[in-house]
Amino acid sequence: MSSRIATAILALAMLLQLSGCGSYSLGTGGKLPFQTIYVQPVRNNSFAPQISAPLTDYIVDRLQQHPGLKVVEDPSADVTLKTTVVDYRRTVGSTQASDTALAQSYILILGCSITLEDNRTGEEIMPARLVTAKQQAFVNGGFLTAEYQAIPVLARDMAKNISNEVVSVW
Repeated sequence: MSSRIATAILALAMLLQLSGCGSYSLGTGGKLPFQTIYVQPVRNNSFAPQISAPLTDYIVDRLQQHPGLKVVEDPSADVTLKTTVVDYRRTVGSTQASDTALAQSYILILGCSITLEDNRTGEEIMPARLVTAKQQAFVNGGFLTAEYQAIPVLARDMAKNISNEVVSVW
């Protein structure tokens, strides 16, 4: 008799445990107030070399991965994302052991101002926000080579951060 009760309790416990996973879904729980987005080409108001085109492409790629959101090439989409690169800095990340006046690596810091404008009402539904990204560049082959190799990685990281701001439930 007690084995029947133990089996029934075990079956009930497994049923309760499995039913908890039935409503699980990936992604954010909230629904965005728009379905289509136009990504305006990135404006560069900094000294970041050749950042506009790759950053625009990476932002589009990241936003296209969000379910329920369609990136369109038409400014009459539900919303328009405007991105302006406002800051680009290089700071010393580490120095050479033999000469502390020489940098071994730099930290590249990129800052972008983003706004999201509702094309249906003309209102800014997300006022200007500052989004930043950092990337380390090792100077073994010279600074220009290191910076040239680090810029695409920095742009991808920035695009991820911008995409997260846009699709987050705010």
